[in-house]
Amino acid sequence: MFVLLFRPISLILVVQATAMAECKIGRKSMPTEQISKFPLSFDQIISALNVITPFASAIILFYLASAKEKRISKADVYRERLQNYYIPFYQMYCRGYLFHYPIQDMPFENRGLFLDLFSKNIQYMDAKTQSLYPRYYRAFLALMEADESNADGLESCKSEFADIFQQITASTFSEYKHLLRKLKMPVPDI
Repeated sequence: MFVLLFRPISLILVVQATAMAECKIGRKSMPTEQISKFPLSFDQIISALNVITPFASAIILFYLASAKEKRISKADVYRERLQNYYIPFYQMYCRGYLFHYPIQDMPFENRGLFLDLFSKNIQYMDAKTQSLYPRYYRAFLALMEADESNADGLESCKSEFADIFQQITASTFSEYKHLLRKLKMPVPDI
């Protein structure tokens, strides 16, 4: 009995192959006039399979190659995002001891380094972090203005800036871990 490869001709192939096999084996005695009713002979079936098999193999190989290419291109995009935004952010975060030292109490130049990193690499951020960027920029400008003028609202500006920076940090680290897992790289405990 033959394996079903294509639906339109598979029924004919299976029926004819089964009938021929049963007739030859002698399990059933089938008159020769019933065998002649089938449109294809056994040799025609083999010839058709010889043509169909390479064609089907080519289609399967094409599909597998395109799926592999898609996976590779996704991995390249993940690596690019890591190298341009997530790893530099993580390095700056660790170098600045931001897990112990609040960013709002850092000098303007240090806060500006994060603004530059965010601004130059916004296209590599995930959607949630990108949506937080305008709030971060407004809070950055408000804190800079309050810092320069020693305004009464300095503490509220610091608090707002710290809050939005914390949200960006949480969102960035969440996506950073996700990308590392996708690339099967070690994930830091942050």
